[in-house]
Amino acid sequence: MQKLSNSFSGALRAFSFWIANGTVGLPLLEGIDYSCIFNEPSALEQVYAIFANVIEMDDLGIVCNAKGNYFGVS
Repeated sequence: MQKLSNSFSGALRAFSFWIANGTVGLPLLEGIDYSCIFNEPSALEQVYAIFANVIEMDDLGIVCNAKGNYFGVS
């Protein structure tokens, strides 16, 4: 049985931290208050659905569309 790669779990961890910390999407979303997603469960669900639909990994499970080394990309 396969498991999620360390690269993907790192990307998910970082994304979740940024969502909870209010720093996701900086500097693009700087000054935009998106805290309302925490009041509407389906909004938060949509955020994670979008994340899951746009993440790209190679055959080894390494996240390809991450910037820098935030997501465990070497």
